[in-house]
Amino acid sequence: MIHLFVYYKLDSTEVPSLLTALSNILIEVQEKHPSIITKILKRPNLGSDGKETWMETYVLDENLEQSLTKLLDMLVIKYNLTFNRHYELFKEC
Repeated sequence: MIHLFVYYKLDSTEVPSLLTALSNILIEVQEKHPSIITKILKRPNLGSDGKETWMETYVLDENLEQSLTKLLDMLVIKYNLTFNRHYELFKEC
């Protein structure tokens, strides 16, 4: 299994539209890949820059990595998420 972490920083005014988009993204990911486990996380405190840090997590089989990243890239465009999203991939030991 691998874990994909996608994190980004937002102004609090951007959160309502983010939540709508994320809800739709997770629905589409689950429809295409029902075996992927997803979560949305948020840091409990604002960063020193006054922004909120959010993270999407995806747990999946290694053979789905390319399919998921392509799907996420497409969904980011579809739902107009214009902020910088940082991807990190980890493998279980």
